[in-house]
Amino acid sequence: MKTALMKALILLLSLLLAGGLMSSCQKESQERLPDVVTQGIPENEKVKNTLVLDGFTIDVHITYAEIVGYAGSDTELVLPESATGVPVKLIGEAAFQNQTKITKVTLPTSLLTVGRYAFDGCTALTEVVFNDGLETVSDYAFRNSGLTVLNLPDSVAGIGKYSFYQTKIEALVIPDGVSRLGKYAFYGCQSLTSVEFCPRLYEIGERVFYNCTALREVVIPKTVTEIGDYAFSTCTALTKIVIPDETAAIGEGVFMNCPNLTMYAPAGSEAERCASRNRYRFQAVDYDEFVRESDT
Repeated sequence: MKTALMKALILLLSLLLAGGLMSSCQKESQERLPDVVTQGIPENEKVKNTLVLDGFTIDVHITYAEIVGYAGSDTELVLPESATGVPVKLIGEAAFQNQTKITKVTLPTSLLTVGRYAFDGCTALTEVVFNDGLETVSDYAFRNSGLTVLNLPDSVAGIGKYSFYQTKIEALVIPDGVSRLGKYAFYGCQSLTSVEFCPRLYEIGERVFYNCTALREVVIPKTVTEIGDYAFSTCTALTKIVIPDETAAIGEGVFMNCPNLTMYAPAGSEAERCASRNRYRFQAVDYDEFVRESDT
């Protein structure tokens, strides 16, 4: 009798420990991953000299070279890897802005940053071959360009505001290094039909997907704790968005002018309260089970 009782107690203790470990693992898997540490571009590093190479104007600093302009006639550009032996790590502000004849760009393997307005207004630019190791796509970098395909490497940690504003990209995979999306980043991308988020993302900024009128279904990952104001507003084709309980902050007008939308989220979640406040259609679901069934 004592032996049976001891066995039962040991079994119960084992189950409790296993449950505790499982809960701990689940909790750990949902914790926010640390931001990626990037090399970045040194600030205030002086220009040693400026040269022109195959139509590219390049400022050579001490540890890096910066492409600052282009005066050539080619429409498909392969950007130089280096200048006087110094690696090209930066495309400078507005370096190719409003150059409407450029159709394709291949970035150098050493590049770390695409600067502000770098390809802004390049309306014929449909293809960019991004390099592994790229860290930052700065504000307005490809705004109003003709991009149709976007294959950002997982090394990218920063996507700035307005960076792909009103481009023609059709599918989006957020790189694994990105923790937040700058406001207006994909505003008005009216050909965008699908978005795949990454495990490090914790914030979808203001108006990031505003007026993405071809976007139909979205699953917000558990890592996302905040969705900014009007983030999905005027996504008129959006029929389904799945939101976890972990998303504790949902801004103003996030789903305004989404007439076909139904929100799916756990009962008692912030998503349900948002739906109630704004009279959005809502269906209570078990998040994990619903996502699993949707994937099959």
